[in-house]
Amino acid sequence: MATLRLLSKLAAVTLTTAALASGASHAESSKVAYELSDHCTKSARTFFTGLNYTSTALNGVSYEDHYNPTLNSCFLLVTKTASDTVKQVFYRQWEIWDVTKDRQLDMFRCDMSFKDMNDPTNQHFGCQMGDFARIPEARQINASIQRYMERE
Repeated sequence: MATLRLLSKLAAVTLTTAALASGASHAESSKVAYELSDHCTKSARTFFTGLNYTSTALNGVSYEDHYNPTLNSCFLLVTKTASDTVKQVFYRQWEIWDVTKDRQLDMFRCDMSFKDMNDPTNQHFGCQMGDFARIPEARQINASIQRYMERE
């Protein structure tokens, strides 16, 4: 009976030690993931600034960064919007960059007239909304966005 109690206590100590070690390694991996994500945010900001998208023709430029742990890399999704009131045209362009490898992975540009912008039945209305499901030519950029910018 004493041996059984001793084995039971030994098993409890072993399980407690394993649980503590597991918790410590989880906390450590969470800390590393946070540091990698934080480093990605800082690197992406510097990278985006280096792209120098300051053209007066652009109405707006924005970006979203994301550290993808599966691919162990930092990615940047840039969205540019411009219009020409004389020609009555508008365009929106999406670019995906691998910040870690300093290269563009994919790009999609959608041009449309001002008239198309105000017609929700027009497939190019999706360009204004970023709704790639409505734009058949946008399947590739949509797949790239899902692959590189996916959240886990």
